[in-house]
Amino acid sequence: MQQELLLRVGNIQKRVNNCEDCGKVVSFYAIKCGSCNQLGKKISEITKEKIKGENHFRWKGSNANYRALHSWIKMNKPVAERCEKCNEIKKLCLSNISGEYKRDINDFEWLCYLCHNKKDKKNKSMNKIFIEGRRRL
Repeated sequence: MQQELLLRVGNIQKRVNNCEDCGKVVSFYAIKCGSCNQLGKKISEITKEKIKGENHFRWKGSNANYRALHSWIKMNKPVAERCEKCNEIKKLCLSNISGEYKRDINDFEWLCYLCHNKKDKKNKSMNKIFIEGRRRL
C-alpha cells in the first residue's frame, strides 16, 4: 500500500504518492513514475513482424501522403554512396523518377541536392506535386 504524502507548493498543499519501484514523488493518482512505468513494456520481435507494413492498422497503401511515402522509401531502399546521376559523393536525398509518387522502391533514386534541383526545374509537373505534397504536411 502506498503512503499518501502532502507536498506544500507555495500556499497550496498537494496530495502526492511515492513511486512503488523507485520512491520518487509522483502525482496522487499515479502508482509509478514515468521511467518505472516504461520498464518491461518491450515488444517482442515476433509481434513487431506481425504489425509491420501492410498488417499495421495505420497502413494507407497508395493513399499515403508525401512525407509518409518518403519515410517508407527511406526505410526500405538502401542508401546509395554516390549520386545516381553525377556519381559524386555528396549528401543525398530521395527523388521521384516518374512524378506519380507510387509506393514503388524502383520509382525513387538517390540524388545529390544539385542534381535533384536541376531535375525538378526541368519537370515542372513534378515540382507542382512536390509543392502540393509539402502543403499537406
